[in-house]
Amino acid sequence: MPRPATGHARLRRCGAAVVFVSMALGGAIAACSSGESQDVTVRVTDSGCQLSPGRVENGTDVTFAVHNSSKRSVRFTLKESDGSAAVGPETVDAGAEEELEGNQFDGKATYMAECAPQGGTPARTQFTVTD
Repeated sequence: MPRPATGHARLRRCGAAVVFVSMALGGAIAACSSGESQDVTVRVTDSGCQLSPGRVENGTDVTFAVHNSSKRSVRFTLKESDGSAAVGPETVDAGAEEELEGNQFDGKATYMAECAPQGGTPARTQFTVTD
């Protein structure tokens, strides 16, 4: 069960189990979908990581597509202002790609995306949810 995020926003994880339960009960999935979806590409290199786009609108369903072109495994985490994980951590091997689906952000907030290479210093970049 998702936990409320600190600050002004809340992240909801919406997955197959929620869809199945909603369909089985004849309910709407609107609680986990605004109808808008957005892919956010996370490009990891040996020198850092970039998110594109670096901001999404409140209520958007977000899939983080992590592309690791560095020479090391990387742990991707989207952190709240208090340092707790809102998304992840997800380990992505060197040269691999992973998708983290079913993330919906409720409310305006600023997060810190962290790409931590195995045995190295984490790179950080800002991710913003707007109204």
